[in-house]
Amino acid sequence: MKEHDLISETTYYLLVCFLVIFTLAIAILLTPLFMLGDLVVSGIITGIVGISFGAFTASFIKMLDKITHHHHAGIWIIVSLGAILSFTAIYYYTASERVTEILGFTPLPNPVFVGALFAASFLLPYLLMYIEEKQGK
Repeated sequence: MKEHDLISETTYYLLVCFLVIFTLAIAILLTPLFMLGDLVVSGIITGIVGISFGAFTASFIKMLDKITHHHHAGIWIIVSLGAILSFTAIYYYTASERVTEILGFTPLPNPVFVGALFAASFLLPYLLMYIEEKQGK
C-alpha cells in the first residue's frame, strides 16, 4: 500500500468517526427535547433529528472520492457502532434521574423506543445511499 493511500484511508475513517462522535454528542444534548411530549410528538422529533444527522453523515460520505466496497464496510461498521452508542447513551440518560431534574417531570416515552428510533433513523439515510449506489453500478 502506498503512503498516499494510507493517509487517504486514515482520513476517510477519521472524518467518519468525527461525524459519528458529533452525532452522538448531539443526541445526548437533545435527549431532553426527545422526551418532551407524548409518544407521537417524541417519535416525530426524534425521527427528524436522527434522519437529519444521518443524512448529513451520508451526504458527507457520498462526497468522499474513490469509496470502494472496503471503505463502505469500514464506514458501515463505524456508523452502526455510532447508532448503537447513541441508543445506549439516550437510553441511560433518559432512564436516569438527571432527565427528570432537567425537565421537571418524569418523561412519558419509553427510553428504549426513543433510543431505538434515533438509532434507526440515523442509519436509514446511509443505508438508502448505499442501496442507491449499489443499484447504480
